[in-house]
Order: sequence, then C-alpha cells, then structure tokens
Amino acid sequence: MNTKRVFTLLLIAIISVVTAAPAAWAGSAQRHRLEGAVIGIGALILTQAIIDHQRNVYAAETQPIAQQYSRPAGYWDTQKEWVPGQYKKVWNPGHYDQRGHWVSGHWMQVQLEPGYWAQKRVWVPYH
Repeated sequence: MNTKRVFTLLLIAIISVVTAAPAAWAGSAQRHRLEGAVIGIGALILTQAIIDHQRNVYAAETQPIAQQYSRPAGYWDTQKEWVPGQYKKVWNPGHYDQRGHWVSGHWMQVQLEPGYWAQKRVWVPYH
C-alpha cells in the first residue's frame, strides 16, 4: 500500500476513536452541548478535507502529462468543402398512383437537410 494511504487510514482511525469516546467524559449534557457540536463539526470537516486531498492526489497522479505540440512553419488557408445533405430512410406503403396503377411499398430516402458548401480553415505548411 502507498504510505500516504496508510497514513490517511491511520489518521481516520485515530479521529474515529477520539470522537467515539464514552459519553460520560463529556460532562453535563446541558452545559456542554454547543462544545460537543463544534467538536463534531470540526471532526467532519477535517475528515472530509483528508478524503478530498486523497482523491485529488490520486487524480493528479493518473492524468497524463500534456505534450508540447509545435506545427511546422506555414500559414492558415480557407478552403471550400462540400458537406453532404442529410437523409432519412422511410417506408412508403403501397398505394395507387394518379393513373390508378398499384405501386407496391418500398423504402425511400427523404431529404432532411440539403448539402452545402462550407468554409474550412486548414494549416498549410511551407514546402
């Protein structure tokens, strides 16, 4: 086990034992009610801080280090790019056409959005 984890578990165990002391040590229930509440809240805050610290340390250890990326010398250029339209495949049930002939059911493509030209920025390296 990691030494940080062992230390954290040991600290949590000590705090648990200290806060679980017998109620007879607290004195009169009426006189020390506020003091007991403050000690309990402090223990909760401290425990939460320790747990959050462990989570942050573990998350920082597992994240990859970002590599510095450098492009070759060049320039940005704007190019036109064709974006194809979007279609949906739907079932056209059998029916009679305008001349009274039966047309059996078939799948057909219905256009949802027409195709269009879009401007795209691309990096063009010097040759």
